[in-house]
Amino acid sequence: MVGRAWLSNFLKRNPELTFRKPEATSAARARGFNKPSVYAFYDSLEETLKDPKFTPDRILNADETSVCTVPPKKVKVAALKGKKQVGGITSAERGETVTAVMCMSVTRQHLPPFSIFPRLRMHETLKKGAPRGSKFAFNASGYMTAEIFNEWFNHFLEYVKPSEDKPALLIINGHASHTKNLAFTETARANFVKVLVLPPHTSNKLQPLDVSFMAPFKITHKK
Repeated sequence: MVGRAWLSNFLKRNPELTFRKPEATSAARARGFNKPSVYAFYDSLEETLKDPKFTPDRILNADETSVCTVPPKKVKVAALKGKKQVGGITSAERGETVTAVMCMSVTRQHLPPFSIFPRLRMHETLKKGAPRGSKFAFNASGYMTAEIFNEWFNHFLEYVKPSEDKPALLIINGHASHTKNLAFTETARANFVKVLVLPPHTSNKLQPLDVSFMAPFKITHKK
């Protein structure tokens, strides 16, 4: 039977190997990230970019992420020694999950964020501190729906202003609110927006915002 000595010698012979904790990856993601689907996506992207009208500032990626209204990481504050409880005022003890929709171009120009709150009515205090031009939507779950995605797309058109001479390429994931949304498809076609959908279950590898922006954003938010 293989023992510790064999393993130790094996690792010495192969210094490029190391033990790491694996990230939880669903079976769907593991199956979805394969050469045929990835190559097909990049073939479509390459064919689209042959049109010189799609300059870097007209190529945009949109993605959604969940943000808790009460960050899990608490900053330290000065308090008297021996004091048993030190509180900090938050919107709620447990917090609520808000969906934030981000959109950015290759040249790092970004749209004001679009936030979806898990509530049925707007309250003006929710806008406090939001970047100028931010838009808000509401539903019971706080998650994206086809109707809310159409609202966001109008927000997109307002800032990007695509035209026949300056069309826009929008790269999004294959969420049902995007791909099974006839109103969005027709509006995009009528407003000179070319939509390219990432292969299913590959956004953690291929989605530019997911790979390079969301993680630092969440780390900053937790602070």
